[in-house]
Amino acid sequence: CNESIGRADAQCNQKLVATLARISALAGEGLPADASAEISKAVGCIEILTSQDADQATKRNAIATAQQTLEAAEYKDVELWAKLAKGALSMGAHGVAIESAKRALSTMSDDEQEASVEELHEAY
Repeated sequence: CNESIGRADAQCNQKLVATLARISALAGEGLPADASAEISKAVGCIEILTSQDADQATKRNAIATAQQTLEAAEYKDVELWAKLAKGALSMGAHGVAIESAKRALSTMSDDEQEASVEELHEAY
């Protein structure tokens, strides 16, 4: 992953960085220095929300850090905002969950939003 970062287009780069950060977080390693700092930090925090080893205080801090990091990011990522919304909801942080869900939607075009709603209707 690390060697491919920077060679691909922006969207592919974003996915590579997110994957590398996720692997690093799951392995308990530090985040790679040459990966996108903002995305790596956000992904690492979001991964903490799914960890059974993290205590509630650590998870609350991870929610706040992920939210601040994503807000400051140069580009917006629907997947990360959606994962943060899900993680915040599971922690009972309803305000952050709602705001994160709204941010996830705001990164999508009207057509993408409509297609997503249609997929949800078909699934349920």
